[in-house]
Amino acid sequence: MARTVAYVQEHGFDTREELDTTLQAATGDLSAARKALRSTEDQLRSINEQIHYTGQYLANKSTQQEFLKSRSKKKYREEHSSELALYDASVKFFREHNDGKVPSLISFTSLSSI
Repeated sequence: MARTVAYVQEHGFDTREELDTTLQAATGDLSAARKALRSTEDQLRSINEQIHYTGQYLANKSTQQEFLKSRSKKKYREEHSSELALYDASVKFFREHNDGKVPSLISFTSLSSI
């Protein structure tokens, strides 16, 4: 009990209302910080997903170009079906989330310097 009284006196809480007001302000600040954290986490998830699909796109882009140039598309598709599927999945992602534009690696390297 003595410690509580000492704490209240040290921090200048003369009334219970002042203590309640300070508690409500601290609770509000905590709530705002949690919302900001959730927003930041959502942005990080989105950026990580974009990085993932950009890497997938760039890694399989040459396979897609070779497929378009090949004379026997059926045979080429059978041999490289997994790479072509990954390429198609990345293109689909960018059509749905980024207006069909694939972000460049330059934009990601500028983010890493932040």
